[in-house]
Amino acid sequence: RAIEAVAKDARVLDLACGQGYVAAELRKKGCHVTGIDREPADPGLIDRFIMHDLDAALPAEVRGSYDFILGLDCLEHLDSPEGFLADLRSHCYSEKTTLVFTVPNIGFLAMRLGLLMGQFNYGRRGILDLTHKRLFTFRSFLRMLEQEGYRVDKLRGIPAPYPKAMANSGFS
Repeated sequence: RAIEAVAKDARVLDLACGQGYVAAELRKKGCHVTGIDREPADPGLIDRFIMHDLDAALPAEVRGSYDFILGLDCLEHLDSPEGFLADLRSHCYSEKTTLVFTVPNIGFLAMRLGLLMGQFNYGRRGILDLTHKRLFTFRSFLRMLEQEGYRVDKLRGIPAPYPKAMANSGFS
């Protein structure tokens, strides 16, 4: 959905871009992608890469305006997502910029059922990934964005990967 949301030939900033797989798909759409991550990306997949930890202030190399800024499952890993969003707004955002962010939803039904059963177990994957420093609900995520001065046009849930979590069965 994030790739579909980005217009053709757009200037894109991909936060916490990983290896650059999203960037590679966006380049097929004619986009110019600048990626930033604390781990190296595959240089063949991305137009421009800056190695940097997003918990620090944004580096000067990424400052400027972009058509789209992608933050796919990265805010929950930061010490201060609010501070990061303020820095992003000051240095990389214009009124013409579209943000596409994803965060895991701690208010997800499976999490609520687990809490009802007394379960709140961190693990290697999922909403309670050991590297997650912050947890969000739809409402808390929306409130944070609005408090940092962003206007939210759409807030949409993405279904859980049931086949991956429970095997590919009729129930999943």
